[in-house]
Amino acid sequence: MNRNQHRLLNDIQIADITSQVAYDLVKYKNETAEVLMDHYLRGDAEGLLAIISEWIEVAEDETIRQLNTDLMEDSFNDDSFSPSYDF
Repeated sequence: MNRNQHRLLNDIQIADITSQVAYDLVKYKNETAEVLMDHYLRGDAEGLLAIISEWIEVAEDETIRQLNTDLMEDSFNDDSFSPSYDF
């Protein structure tokens, strides 16, 4: 069972995760092909679904990590923040 059974993703999140999956599949094309062939040759449909779910969840984690990093960096660039102490 994948994570999305427990919560919903909006269209922007789905697009971001899809882009990350596509990037990872291109970046790791040989490894991906080997895994796909291995599961295919063994007739392991259940294992194939599990590995695809894992790939998508890793891409989702990376997307969330990048979003959090971007939000944190943006908070440091907030000009409206003025501490009550002198530097």
